[in-house]
Amino acid sequence: MISITEEALGKNVERDADNYLKRYKGQMELLEKSPLSKVRSITPYDYYQLGKQLEAFEVYRSICEDDGTLTQLGKIPDVAFTSRAA
Repeated sequence: MISITEEALGKNVERDADNYLKRYKGQMELLEKSPLSKVRSITPYDYYQLGKQLEAFEVYRSICEDDGTLTQLGKIPDVAFTSRAA
């Protein structure tokens, strides 16, 4: 039996997964075509986890941009952001 806390957390994950689907549509489409999708169906938790990783990378990228180190890397951050989903 699922506890009330687990049920509430599941609803939060599903809600956040929907938000990430909208926010990172391109990357989520890559996830849907990934090797993982060939093995099993993609779940809301998969979207949630990828969304959290992409969000963390955006924060990291913004920190690097603030201190000027990101420009020294050239295209690498853009490639990393896109390939994270693949």
